Amino acid sequence: KIRLINEKAITGKASLHSSVINSSQTATRQTTTVQLNADHEQMVSIPYQVDQPGPAELRVTLQMQGYQPATVGRTLLVRESDLTADPSREPSHRYIDKDHALVINGKKVFPLIFYRQPPGTYTSLKSTGFNCAEVTNYRPTMDVIRTHLQQAQNSGIGLLPHEDYAARRFLRGQMKKVVRQFKDHPNLWAWYLADEPQNYGISPENAEDLYHAVKQAAPDLPVFLLNSEPQLFKRYASACDIFGVDCYPVPSKPISVIADYIEEAHKAVDHKKPVWFAAQTYGSFKHGGRMPTLDEGRCMIYLALAHGVKGMLFFAYTCEEMGGSLQKTDAAFYEMTLEIGKEIQGLSEALTGPDIAQQYTVKTEQGKLHCRMIADQKHHYLLTVNPTDQTIKARITSPLIDKLQTHVSTLWGVDQVVINQTVSDTWAPFAVKVYVLKNGVTQP
Repeated sequence: KIRLINEKAITGKASLHSSVINSSQTATRQTTTVQLNADHEQMVSIPYQVDQPGPAELRVTLQMQGYQPATVGRTLLVRESDLTADPSREPSHRYIDKDHALVINGKKVFPLIFYRQPPGTYTSLKSTGFNCAEVTNYRPTMDVIRTHLQQAQNSGIGLLPHEDYAARRFLRGQMKKVVRQFKDHPNLWAWYLADEPQNYGISPENAEDLYHAVKQAAPDLPVFLLNSEPQLFKRYASACDIFGVDCYPVPSKPISVIADYIEEAHKAVDHKKPVWFAAQTYGSFKHGGRMPTLDEGRCMIYLALAHGVKGMLFFAYTCEEMGGSLQKTDAAFYEMTLEIGKEIQGLSEALTGPDIAQQYTVKTEQGKLHCRMIADQKHHYLLTVNPTDQTIKARITSPLIDKLQTHVSTLWGVDQVVINQTVSDTWAPFAVKVYVLKNGVTQP
């Protein structure tokens, strides 16, 4: 790791040219692009490779158009243990790939995250398809995050910690201290910077400053931020690596607004960052609200998937620390979310893959059907969602049906009749159907 001292607050892209020469005079060269920000100090990670122990010479040159190059040299001491370390003990390698998917230890994952569940439930969560949990720390200690990380490691799931105490008070130093404490933990997937920051006195400028504090402490740690106000999405977009949207429409808004929020988020990040969605799994009972029905709940989740989200959080305000849990307050809804978790895990390869050409047309008699085609190595899938309280009849036509000699069924095993590359179907209010285009199987 290299510490850059930026005395003149220069911003823009620069190149770091590094070389490592080991004791046998074998050189490894690497060029890294760096985005300089206005911070006085900035940490940059430089990968290098050596194949034998002993001293090695590191030389790094920073170049930026219009400025004189800066060069520094250091002697590294490579130990035998560095070359023979147990890979299972190394920290997770976390990054966002070109398809906006989160990669953990070289494998794409679609994060399925339950909010604020007690750590004793993590093992059972994993068995249902959920692979990550969120925990919020409200106190000036690290015990809560430490405990949940240990339980996450024991259960084999990831953790998304939210250091709310430091964020709301804009304690930049405390934020860096906490991140540095846990940044190398193998089950730390990403850092939850702020939750609806506009509601807790965290301005866009403060959020961006906190973001840079986290990146200084852990340059390779993805940073997540959640926002609920579309008119503010653009202003907060630079304060994260992953932009989160929460929209809880039931019962006061049409469910279709979820699509509007997510599309606005994609625009706010110029389609260059992943967008995750926090789904409503609670009822705002104190304000005269209610729980979503099972159909509404499934509809909201799949509507978000149909608009290209790369991660899903399930927000239950009746969490354990507030005197209850979703499992206790609405067992049927809880079971439904677990069922959907398994479904999404079955689609995770397609959901985390690259966007593909949307080779279909949809004609409806009334209303709008929200659709998205995704694919993995075996099948194409067409997600279709009716987010309204009205029945929709539609005809979906795709050349893939003939081109791939495709048998069409829904994700839940119901065969569909195909005539002239077209499926005609009816969607009840809030209905979800996922068509599976199974390659190489003769049409019925």
